[in-house]
Amino acid sequence: MTQGSPGLGLAAPAWHGSDMLEQIKPTYRVVTRRCSLNEDRYRWLLLSSDRAHKIHAPDSYKTEAEAQRLGEIEASFLNEQDCSAFS
Repeated sequence: MTQGSPGLGLAAPAWHGSDMLEQIKPTYRVVTRRCSLNEDRYRWLLLSSDRAHKIHAPDSYKTEAEAQRLGEIEASFLNEQDCSAFS
């Protein structure tokens, strides 16, 4: 379904709230790195698919595997969040 644009003779898509939010909601992936404050520890970093967001781990972890696992939990939570929170 389209709606006309006044004066331009163009058709624009009629967006429906949740459909549009689903299309623009970024997904997150996990990257691990050494902690800059303590080089013997690791942190996770979440990067959004739209490259607009970076979320840094508030804590450091003893192993890279631990940082990866906890970062994946955080990314999973963000990726599964209901878009209705944004409307």
